[in-house]
Amino acid sequence: MSIETDLATLRARLQRIEHAVAPILEVPNRDILTKLLRADAPAGSALLSAQSRSDIGEAPPSVDWQKLTSTDAQHESNYVAGPTGKGSTDNAVMRWDGTDGNRAQDSIVTIDENGVVSGVGNSLAQSVPFITNITGGNVNLTYVSGTSPANKVVASSSSDQDSITVFIEVDGGPGGWQPFVTVNNLEVTNLSRLGSYSRRFSGSKAITMSETGTITVACGDGGGPYTISHTRETGPEITLAEFGSYPDSQTACKAGDGIHITGECDTDTAEIFVKSAGASSSLQNFPGDYSGGKFNITITVGSASGSQTCTLYAEDASNNAGGDYETDNNITLDQTYPTIPDPSVEYPASQEALKDSETADATSAITNAGASPTYLYECTQGSELSPANASTYEEVKTWTRTGGTNRDDDDSDNARITVTRSENGAQTVRNFLIEIANTTPTVKVASNTDYEGAGQALGRLGTDDGTNNYRDHWVYLNSNQKFLSAPDGTDGLVAPKGTWQGSWSEQSDHSHRRQLRVADADILTGGQVANDYSWTSCEVKNRAGKTATSVTTNPDYSLGGFQDRTLTIPAWPNREADIGVYVVDTSELACENLSKGGGGPNGGTIFAFDNSPGEGNTPDDETDKFCITNGSDIVDDDGDHWFNKDQANAVSNTTGTAQVIIGEDP
Repeated sequence: MSIETDLATLRARLQRIEHAVAPILEVPNRDILTKLLRADAPAGSALLSAQSRSDIGEAPPSVDWQKLTSTDAQHESNYVAGPTGKGSTDNAVMRWDGTDGNRAQDSIVTIDENGVVSGVGNSLAQSVPFITNITGGNVNLTYVSGTSPANKVVASSSSDQDSITVFIEVDGGPGGWQPFVTVNNLEVTNLSRLGSYSRRFSGSKAITMSETGTITVACGDGGGPYTISHTRETGPEITLAEFGSYPDSQTACKAGDGIHITGECDTDTAEIFVKSAGASSSLQNFPGDYSGGKFNITITVGSASGSQTCTLYAEDASNNAGGDYETDNNITLDQTYPTIPDPSVEYPASQEALKDSETADATSAITNAGASPTYLYECTQGSELSPANASTYEEVKTWTRTGGTNRDDDDSDNARITVTRSENGAQTVRNFLIEIANTTPTVKVASNTDYEGAGQALGRLGTDDGTNNYRDHWVYLNSNQKFLSAPDGTDGLVAPKGTWQGSWSEQSDHSHRRQLRVADADILTGGQVANDYSWTSCEVKNRAGKTATSVTTNPDYSLGGFQDRTLTIPAWPNREADIGVYVVDTSELACENLSKGGGGPNGGTIFAFDNSPGEGNTPDDETDKFCITNGSDIVDDDGDHWFNKDQANAVSNTTGTAQVIIGEDP
């Protein structure tokens, strides 16, 4: 056996013991072990005894241990000869240099005599990432089993779209508050903390997976990576898609029109989708049994303009989508509509409505009608109106009243203009009102503006408390139709008694008012009959000039009554006092005698009316009572004097300062 063979055998034995001996000696190097095993090591310095060498296996007989080792000065006790030849760092951990196992090298990691390790660059503690969801297209996910909650951590995924969004959660490591995280080498920039007492963060990243592959989440501190497999599913592919013809005789489409698209797919298809782009303003879907891949759908045209295409894609029964396909031809979209200004209506002179067979001119300059538009002028309320040349455009169109009674701007429109463009079928409709007032208005006199209901009658019109000896009352003149103008100051409403003040003022389209003054002298003796009147006439014009000359509702009015007046009674033996106005209705009288004192509202005694006469129609004597006389101590209910029937109270008025308060409610 040659010495080369013996050396080979020795090397094989050294390799078998290398892993057992090297950790103990912290000198994992075969050449150093060879020197330690040399046979002539100084006494007490060899780390392995002869017995140990025997246990390992003696060198073959032809191998000289002395010849296998170095003979330089480093063979002294406690020294080994390293293969680096470049010195070493005290307490440094030796590392392999290369992959042949023949060389060692220095390192910056040290272990001191107390076992403290220094110079380690990466901590064993790192951030831990997970994938929790994926969206984008028809996504299918599998989950890691045994998690709480279940179906939390994604194990694999698939989608029929290239663009997907990966949602992640990560527990931060000790290297910083918030970890640096990437998804397929793209930084996650929207991390946010989950909860208030943890360092778990969530975020998402949009990535593109156009092919089957892997999705990897990694952290900057070495945490992870967390990797799942991702399958890019594919659905039916459209191979042909063409627009059909325009609707009717149009040469363009407008928003809302329907138009056919016919096409083909490379396999059976369950649903066709049209994206919101080009000729479509929204995502449209058309489910169906498209066996053989052929389809014929009608889409709703969107709001774009000009030459447009559509983008379609198909899905199979498992909702896997194929790629986008743009139609092979395009269509023209035209969103132009005719413009019809609100017509201005001109009525006959001094009128604001039509009557009888009168005509009105409605002016509207129509634009954007296109090359060959159609026009239609029509009445929308029966046969109220008739337009001239109903299918011909005329900027000024004449309309004739042919029916209807009363129609104003409180009512529905009764005329219409319709214009249709031939290019895109766009149609504009304009409704408007031509007013009609073909009946004589009905007139109501009231104390308010109510012209539709029963209204509130005026009631009696009386005078004041004697301060001015007259009182002004508001009188409302109401009509069931709108007034053409304010009533005439003289003929608007003729009152046989009372005096009009000022002029009529408009309260609404249907109501005007004016003040009527009633003076003491306007109230006559003779009771209510002598003070009842009828409005002589009126003049109320509707907007077509038809005139009402009489009052329909509340044609009569009444005068009577006066506000509380304070009278001073001349000294005894006089018992009368002049009221200043005739009493019309004694049942409406109220009296308080201030000279007698008492519990009345003004500190006097309430006197009751009593018209029982004494001898010769003179009043009799009654305590706390009064009557009305003619000024000559004769009882007269229609008189204008107050008489004290309480003789004792009358006798006590020796100074002529006794006072009473008397009034007659309207």
